[in-house]
Amino acid sequence: MTHKQEHRRSFIVITSLLLAGVSVVPDPVFAGTNQPPSAQQLLDSVVAQMPNQPVLIVGRLGVRDRAQRTLRAYNVDIRLHINGKSVSGCYTLFDALGATLEQFKMEREPGKQPRYEYEKGDPLQSSPLPGLFDVIRDTGVSWSDLTFPFLWWRDGSVAGEDSYKGRDCFIVELCPPQSEVKQPMKLRVWIDQKYRMFLKAEEYDAAGKMLRRLSVVSFKKINEEWMVKDIAVEGSPNLPSGYKSVLVIRDMHAVGGTAGANPATDTPTRILD
Repeated sequence: MTHKQEHRRSFIVITSLLLAGVSVVPDPVFAGTNQPPSAQQLLDSVVAQMPNQPVLIVGRLGVRDRAQRTLRAYNVDIRLHINGKSVSGCYTLFDALGATLEQFKMEREPGKQPRYEYEKGDPLQSSPLPGLFDVIRDTGVSWSDLTFPFLWWRDGSVAGEDSYKGRDCFIVELCPPQSEVKQPMKLRVWIDQKYRMFLKAEEYDAAGKMLRRLSVVSFKKINEEWMVKDIAVEGSPNLPSGYKSVLVIRDMHAVGGTAGANPATDTPTRILD
C-alpha cells in the first residue's frame, strides 16, 4: 500500500460520521458476547471509530421529484474535525456558480453546551442563528441532518431490534436536550449491530407521529473500505408528498489543522473563536 493509499484509508471513515456511520470493521467491544449494549455505548462506539484528522467533504445537495428528476441543487463543503469525544464542523452552502449562500459552524465538547455560529450572503456576514431543525432554504434538509447532533445526546435507550437493508440493527430512541429543539420530539436511530453503521433515523413529534425519515441510499468501496455515498431525507413539510432531498458525497480529502487557521479555507482544531 502506498503512503497516499494508507493516508486515504486512515480518514475515509470520517465521511461516515457525517452520515452517522462507521467504517465497516466489526466493533471489538461487544464481539463474541451476549451482553446488550446501552444506547450510550452504541453511540460512543460510533464516535470512537472515527479518525482524529481534519477533513474536507465535498457534496451536492439536491431535491428530487417523484420521477427522481433533480429540480434544484446546491454544492456543500463540510470541514470536520473529531478529537476524542469533541467535534467541530463548518458547513457551507454554495450556488451553482460558487457564490456562498449560508455557513453554519458548530462545536461540541463533553460537559459543555454546544456552540453555534451562522453567516449568510456573499461575502458571508453574521446573521441570526437558525434552529438546528430548521430547513435549509428550499432543500427539505435541516442543519441537524448535516451535523448529526444525536451522536452526543445523553438521554436515550435501546428500544428494540429490527432488520433494515438486510442488516440486523439496534433501534436507539433519543430525546434531544430542550436547548436544541423548539418543541418536544423523539428520534429513533437504526444502528447496524455488527459494524455500528448508521442506516436510518426517524423523527417523531410528541404525539408519536413520524415527521421525517433520513436513510442511507447507497455505499461505495474505496481501498477495501466501505463508506456512505448517498443519503435521502423524506417527509419534509416544505416539500410535496413523494419528493425527497438527497445528499451525494463526491469527494473528500485531509486538510491542515493548525490553530488560528481560517475556517473558510482550512479546518483548525477549533472552528469557533
